[in-house]
Amino acid sequence: MTKVFLWTPGLVFDSRHVEMCRVQSLVKRRLQPLLPGVELVSGLLVDWSIDDKHPDIDALAPEFDVYARSTPAEFGTVWGIRKPTNWAIHLAETIGATHLLRIIQDAFIDDPQAFAAQMLDALPTPGHWVAAYPHPWLRTWHRTYCNELGIRCEEVHAYPNGAVMFAPLASWQKYYRGLPVSVAHHMDDVMMGEWMRQRGEMRIDWEEVWTHHHHAWIDVSQAAYQKHLAELAGAA
Repeated sequence: MTKVFLWTPGLVFDSRHVEMCRVQSLVKRRLQPLLPGVELVSGLLVDWSIDDKHPDIDALAPEFDVYARSTPAEFGTVWGIRKPTNWAIHLAETIGATHLLRIIQDAFIDDPQAFAAQMLDALPTPGHWVAAYPHPWLRTWHRTYCNELGIRCEEVHAYPNGAVMFAPLASWQKYYRGLPVSVAHHMDDVMMGEWMRQRGEMRIDWEEVWTHHHHAWIDVSQAAYQKHLAELAGAA
């Protein structure tokens, strides 16, 4: 059985972020019927939450298989997405997951059928790989990280955009966990993808059947949540 740890890293400054995470609470229910032979385990790993939003974000806990409101210090002490992702890799190992799917809190899946089809197409791929939207990026801003990692600094033409990233657990263990500690937030996806590319690993290019809302306003998240609820009711 293929087991996928489907998780969202949370950062909660205000009610907008709570509502984004509420949208993510439906993703497992939307995808699981479309993934025969795949077991999804959902998670919300909140790296940080402002005190007065603790009750609101905690109220979402029953909607996820795995929930936590702060990241243990052993997985990083610098703010950024790296900490909860390191933790997610550890949790995936603990639950016996074969793959890990990261969906950030403001990336909303628009077409679950197309999304699930892309997952099913990727899963039989042997060896190390990462599936994501190939984001164009003609830059060499990652030179310091490349030097730390001991790889060439080349102009990156496209990288696996980190809003939605899917890969075997072994690939996350080798090519994400092994990144320099200095990669705390920005360019974690660039560096994982570039390291893999230079080692001859495969990048599976996905169609972007989701929308990255970039700190969506409350009404956008609430509308998406109600739409996804209606879809689930119609499929029942």
